[in-house]
Amino acid sequence: MATGAFSGCAVYYAVTEDFIDIAGADLNALSQRIERVRVPAMEDAHNPRAVWVDIEELTDPGPQDRQFFTELGTHIVDIGRDAGIDSADVRPLMGRLESIADRYTDNINQGQVRYFVKKVATMVANRAIRG
Repeated sequence: MATGAFSGCAVYYAVTEDFIDIAGADLNALSQRIERVRVPAMEDAHNPRAVWVDIEELTDPGPQDRQFFTELGTHIVDIGRDAGIDSADVRPLMGRLESIADRYTDNINQGQVRYFVKKVATMVANRAIRG
């Protein structure tokens, strides 16, 4: 990638916030390489091409917005349709999705997007298996 042989290629890594904090405290050379540039005028701006980004910076709307969960759930239900869920089962799934989205919106606990995906995917998979 450094020589351009993989044009248009992106490499993604996932690390915990603790890693970034540890690097800042104990690993100066690494910390300097992964530190985000702070521009006061752009504090609220999202930059998906930054050295590191929070997942919330890559979504619009973000997970604090009900629409985020509704759209995400709809995509999961669409996968279920492709997997053979009967069209009569889609309406009840979408109804449940609406109430589940309400529970996860503005939830302060970490991992809520993951828990939401797991819950909705399980519902969809169960419908597809009964199919």
